[in-house]
Amino acid sequence: VPPAPPAPLFKKKYISLKEAAAYLGIQVSTLQKWVQKKLITYYRFPFPTSRPRFNIDDIERYLNLHRVERRDEG
Repeated sequence: VPPAPPAPLFKKKYISLKEAAAYLGIQVSTLQKWVQKKLITYYRFPFPTSRPRFNIDDIERYLNLHRVERRDEG
């Protein structure tokens, strides 16, 4: 029997700006700049003026492509 896949860090598919910044190990202000420059994929729903939301899979893809080292808290 193959081992079970690891449990996801987030149970939800989309996370907030603050959660995404913490996951990436960067300051919220840095992620806000990335959003303004469209350097990272984000979504605004249910309205175009809503706060940006980030898909966990997109963040993982970004980390893999750019090899960003996450800082561990603690």
